[in-house]
Amino acid sequence: MITPDNLTVQKRHITNVMDVLSRPGEVVGQSSRRLIRAGQPLQKRLLLTPELVKRGQSVRIVARDSGIEVTVPGEALQSGGAGAVIKVRNVRNGSSLSARVVEALAR
Repeated sequence: MITPDNLTVQKRHITNVMDVLSRPGEVVGQSSRRLIRAGQPLQKRLLLTPELVKRGQSVRIVARDSGIEVTVPGEALQSGGAGAVIKVRNVRNGSSLSARVVEALAR
């Protein structure tokens, strides 16, 4: 897991480097897919977002529109990290839908 102590912010010429992350907040809490050398620019493709939701886990499905909010219990049909879109099942009516992972439920 990457912590603030693992990071150093430097000004560098990176026009030839794709998907570079430039803010520590984008990186802290993630882990690397492979070894990252000291001084190497961090790229999104090198990092793994920790899973916040595991397949089979109970979730809360929240839909908001025009000031109205509806919340129903659900079950994750896929695992995913923050920002991932996963399939979930509404346990009240059995329907499946796609939902964005926002945060882990408090235990």
